[in-house]
Amino acid sequence: ATISFQQMELRKAWVVTGTFKDLVDKEIVTREGGLLGIGAVKRLSNSPDQQVFEQVDISKTQLIPLAAKKIQLVTNHPNDSYHLHKEDDGKRITSLEITDPERFWQQSKYLVVLKN
Repeated sequence: ATISFQQMELRKAWVVTGTFKDLVDKEIVTREGGLLGIGAVKRLSNSPDQQVFEQVDISKTQLIPLAAKKIQLVTNHPNDSYHLHKEDDGKRITSLEITDPERFWQQSKYLVVLKN
């Protein structure tokens, strides 16, 4: 039972998507550096509220629905560990498919996606 619980804990990750304004209001994302907002870098806040995130099992979650014209991953994930699916006309991103879960979640158990 203990091993099973530990394995379940290791497979936990947290996902949140939203606009920059939404994620700032929820204290998930901060803006650092830059001058008057130009050149600023968006980062995960130091103490994000876990209740805002959706908990997922990294061994079972392969597709994250998005529905946005443009996205930006705030958290670090290797570019070759996921694929963005677009509508047939290529104008909107419909989802993010995790193609290599081990590499994708290696640097961060959080996935924060800014949608535009």
